[in-house]
Amino acid sequence: MKTRTSTQASHPSAPVVLGIVGGAAALAVAGYLLVAWAAGYAGFPLDDAWIHQTYARNLAATGQLAYLPGQPSAGSTSPSWSFLLSVSSL
Repeated sequence: MKTRTSTQASHPSAPVVLGIVGGAAALAVAGYLLVAWAAGYAGFPLDDAWIHQTYARNLAATGQLAYLPGQPSAGSTSPSWSFLLSVSSL
């Protein structure tokens, strides 16, 4: 019969470690998303999709391809996509 040495008994197996780390990561992500949702920060207001949708919404509402109506800007990297998106805001 084989006996375990003290070093073998003190180290958990790889699946146990991965399970603990994965569970902790999942809890951290879930906690972050819950706090962000409760604070009203759901979504990505600074990414490219938000910027295009803002241009499209303003184009449909005011007829201006502008991030802020009345202020000229060159922030739309794809005006044709903003035009297509504006159809959904009509």
